[in-house]
This record gives sequence, structure tokens and C-alpha cells, in this order.
Amino acid sequence: VLGPAQWGAERTATRAVFTDGDGRFRITGVAPGSHLIEAIAGGLATARETPIVVAAGRTSAEVELVLESRSTVRGIVTDDGKPVAGAVVTARSDDPARGSADAVSQADGSFVLDRVARGQVHFVVRPYDVVSPKAFLVDHPTHDGVSIEVDRLGVITGKVVRHDEPV
Repeated sequence: VLGPAQWGAERTATRAVFTDGDGRFRITGVAPGSHLIEAIAGGLATARETPIVVAAGRTSAEVELVLESRSTVRGIVTDDGKPVAGAVVTARSDDPARGSADAVSQADGSFVLDRVARGQVHFVVRPYDVVSPKAFLVDHPTHDGVSIEVDRLGVITGKVVRHDEPV
């Protein structure tokens, strides 16, 4: 899968291709610039995000993408023991280059994170503060029943004025 290295006004759409029997691939029609390339396959994903720079009218150097085992993490998000729906749950590796996995919690608070990097991860649940667990060790192909307890974040309200008039 090829995607933009940075989001912005000009970017290449995400593209997907399949490998052949020798693991080889070719992505055509790539816009000049910096891109991230990754590979995924049944419980595996690239060990690190790989930046590729493509010059106009040129073929980039051949790259080799190394896959590693990834995991699935299933669980529930709760606030004071009540399910939280619609929260964005992210599992971030201690090594940012190994990427992160995202999911949205359902009406019953459940979530499923696919392709989570093995090792220590930290959960981020937007727009909440994670109470527990502060860290989680992903060391099996699947982890079921993970409970993430969160607290609502505060709210700031106010008024914007100029010369005593609302703006």
C-alpha cells in the first residue's frame, strides 16, 4: 500500500497492489515526492514504515519490505463502568516508526484493533484521557477482553469580543 508521507493539499491517493509468486510488486503512476510504503498479509505487516522519494519521470530504487507478526486486540472502552461509543481507540508502539492501529468503539463500547505491532503499546482514546491500562504488552496473535477505562476530558467555554462586541 502506497500513501502520502505527509497529508496536505497535494497528495497521491492511497494505492494497493498485489505481489506475484516471488513477492515482487510494481506501483505505477506515482506522483513525484515523498511517500510511505507498507505491506500487509494475514497477520503480518511491514516492520517499519518505509519512506520512498520519487523524482519526476524516474523509477525509484528497488525496495525490500520486511514483514513481522502483528496482533489483533479486542476489548471494550468504559467511562465509570459504562460503555463508551464512538471513541477513536489507538494502540501506539513505543517505536513510532512501527506505526499504530486505530478503531472506533461501537455502541456497546467494543473495539477491534487489527495489525497491532508486537511489544509494549500505549492506548490513546480520543477524546478521552486513558486511566488504565497505561501500557499493554502485545505478545500473542490475539488479545481478547482488554478493558480500557477512560475519563472525559474537560471543556473550555468562553466568548470572543472586540471593542465589547462579539466576534
